[in-house]
Amino acid sequence: ESAISPASDSEKAAFLHEIRDIVTAFGFSLHIVPLERAYYSDTVDEAAARQQLVDAFAALKSLTAQEDLRVILRNRVLAACARDLGVSDVLVGDCATTLSTRVLSSTSKGHGARTAAELMPRAVLDNDGPVYALRSLRELSDRELALYSRACGFRTAFLPSFSTMANTDASIDILTEDFVQRMQNDYPLSVHTIIRACERLAYRPEEFFVPAAAPSARPFEVCELCATALDAREPDLVPFTGASLSLDDTDRASANQRLAVCRLTGLARE
Repeated sequence: ESAISPASDSEKAAFLHEIRDIVTAFGFSLHIVPLERAYYSDTVDEAAARQQLVDAFAALKSLTAQEDLRVILRNRVLAACARDLGVSDVLVGDCATTLSTRVLSSTSKGHGARTAAELMPRAVLDNDGPVYALRSLRELSDRELALYSRACGFRTAFLPSFSTMANTDASIDILTEDFVQRMQNDYPLSVHTIIRACERLAYRPEEFFVPAAAPSARPFEVCELCATALDAREPDLVPFTGASLSLDDTDRASANQRLAVCRLTGLARE
């Protein structure tokens, strides 16, 4: 995500070097892929894709919208890389604190339909499938993971993002994270209570994944960005020009095609 990071070039290079050292020490193979890979196509090279990514974030006026777009692009890149490597499951670092924050912020932004999917130990990573996200750390809080990492002497690496050091009320996600952290200070079990309560929601993967070879099998439209099922009768839906934000969907989004995107993502405006 260096293209949208405020860090200097030297800080970015040092971060990548640190990541390589950490991964190599554990004996894992390493694949470093830029976030702008979501924009790659036969007609868009690496430099053009990087500029499109920067322009897309610059066009979004709220930090909430920028954070939503980052998550969407990250999931698409992870899923695309997994398919290229022949991998069906991607292990992600979502812990209980992260997930409880996400479900509360998603609900407040109108993404409640995906709440159950966000909490599943194994859930569809994006709506192109079939790649799944595995959340093996979902039972542990961020503090428990921090203490364990410190006790084991694990090395860490950090690269500041565009939301680092932002004010508490700068975005819905940051505000919700602050609320969850404060609640966790006073009521340590509150994070797990949120997780347990939301686990009771029904998870229907067919609402978020239909094979690309059979798009007609989907009985409804889905948001081309957040993959949430849409009701075209709702006034909170706006048409979105595919050419404005092509997410490596050249087969689905041409310059003349208009895609259905929910306004509540914050990424589309009338």
